[in-house]
Amino acid sequence: MKIKYALFAFSLFLAISITSFTSYAIDLDARYCNDDYISPEEVDGVELVDTVKAYELWENRAVFIDTRSETAFESGRIPGAVHLPYEPGKENQPLTEESLAEVAAKDEAVVCYCNGIKCDRAPWCAALALEWGWTDVYYYRTGVPAWAEAGHDVE
Repeated sequence: MKIKYALFAFSLFLAISITSFTSYAIDLDARYCNDDYISPEEVDGVELVDTVKAYELWENRAVFIDTRSETAFESGRIPGAVHLPYEPGKENQPLTEESLAEVAAKDEAVVCYCNGIKCDRAPWCAALALEWGWTDVYYYRTGVPAWAEAGHDVE
């Protein structure tokens, strides 16, 4: 009987531990992905693209900028995407004019994406790229969730 209770207690401890870790991983993007936030449907001067257009741009070798956290990026991304997370207020901000210039010329097509309509990273990336002088900027608002839902590869 003691073994049965010990196994139950251990199982409960393990379940709580895993749940806590999972919650922590999800919370890494909490300020960018939450139930109260809805990303803008447009960014001035930037073309909003759906999954069909995003895939066409991907086939034509546009530079895809994944603006999500390291954890989200490692969990799955659009193949070939460059990881430049948008992290306002962070010392050594990864998304800068210089870091973007390292991966895309100012006249190259750049597609900014994140975790979908509950995420504010992609619209900021698109607005900043335009402000910094990129001329062919796209905002893929529905991002990775829509890409995967359409059956496209995620690496």
